Amino acid sequence: MKKQNFANTKTLLKLAMKRDRIKLPIWLLSIFGIVALITKAYGDFTPQDIKEIVVMASTSPGMRFLIAPLSPDSVGELGQFFLIRMSAIIAVLVAMMNIQLIIRHTRNNEETGCSELISSTAVGRYSSLTSALILAIASNILVSILIALGLIVNGLSIEGSLIAGASYGALGILFSAIAGITAQLSESSRGSNGLSAVIIGVIFVINSIGNVMGTVNADGMGYESAWPVWLSPLGWAQQMHPFDQNNWWILSFFIVSFILLIRTAFVLVNHRDVGRGILPARKGSATAAKWLQNPLGLTFRLQRIGLMGWIVGLLLLGLIFGASSTEFGEIVEDMDAFPHLKIAGEMFMFSLIGLMAAVVSIFTMLSILRIYSEEKGGPLESVLSTAVSRTKVFLSYITVSILGSIAIIVAFSFGIALASEGGFSEGLEYVKAGFLQATAIMPIAGLIIVSVIYYPHFK
Repeated sequence: MKKQNFANTKTLLKLAMKRDRIKLPIWLLSIFGIVALITKAYGDFTPQDIKEIVVMASTSPGMRFLIAPLSPDSVGELGQFFLIRMSAIIAVLVAMMNIQLIIRHTRNNEETGCSELISSTAVGRYSSLTSALILAIASNILVSILIALGLIVNGLSIEGSLIAGASYGALGILFSAIAGITAQLSESSRGSNGLSAVIIGVIFVINSIGNVMGTVNADGMGYESAWPVWLSPLGWAQQMHPFDQNNWWILSFFIVSFILLIRTAFVLVNHRDVGRGILPARKGSATAAKWLQNPLGLTFRLQRIGLMGWIVGLLLLGLIFGASSTEFGEIVEDMDAFPHLKIAGEMFMFSLIGLMAAVVSIFTMLSILRIYSEEKGGPLESVLSTAVSRTKVFLSYITVSILGSIAIIVAFSFGIALASEGGFSEGLEYVKAGFLQATAIMPIAGLIIVSVIYYPHFK
């Protein structure tokens, strides 16, 4: 690669740092706060409490879909307990941070016309992508340090904490490379984000399949993952086993994969024009359906793919948990060493529905906040130029968000009801629990709505 292709990368890096001077610190401090506070909260658990929770999770295929593997020698230890429960959640946060960072400084710049203006100066062809990647790498190094610090301040070992931080940092750097490729494939920020989400979803599913196929250790003391986890970068991070085996050598997988992915991204840059993507944009219909001729129909149309993805995903997850509930009950039935598990098993599915309601609130937030992007460069600019009031448009987003959230959590509850063997009455209780938990999302939606209304005054 010629040197001039990277001309003024340093200048673009400074510009990116200035644009993210608020967003990035919020991301970094939020991840640090989550790690430190949750680790501190888990410190209140006794070793017996931890063992009971590990047995419950390890013996349930549905729970293994969400948690990390654990060796029997580490059962009862705080560091491993935090990682098996929070591994996927922290990974999702790191993935979101990196995807948004890369797309914001590459594809979004092209979509808004900033790249065209920048390209009129002495800037190299690869400078925009390179500056975004450098910022992402630096941010992930800070993520690694902050995660390790959040664990160390709670009394955990320095080596295990550093390996835990390094695993998430390496995972974040790889996610940034993936976003660098998707930014070249689609000609819109939304398309690039969607492709990144699909790829990362596949990565998570492959890892989860490997965990579900894994072998449970004796007496339910953790489990060992099956071979599919080695096909997933998330599996690599979990197989580093911080606070136990401390497998530093797995970092080499991330390094090699990052180099290959970035090389691919640079090749794709050479095969497209500014503002265009490798994948051709799909042409829309020449005429609109009748139900699209109002703000509510348009809002649903814009969000239907994401909404259906949430509904189908949580329905499948509900089926997995429902099918595993019977097996879990059979496994813990004769475990006299863990008497509380029998009681916990009866309420497990109901508490899980409540947990998923918190997850669904993410959809609620993103759905309502999409009105910002739609106003700036989306179809709402054209809609609002007609005789349609802003209030009517805003209410359509609120309606789709709330009804969509209810549909998602009920789909999860319905999946549990279908797959469990508790009969019609118990299945009906699961569905009723889904509707009840959906009401807990409403206050969150209210807070988001208020923030959207008053945000311009504080901007």
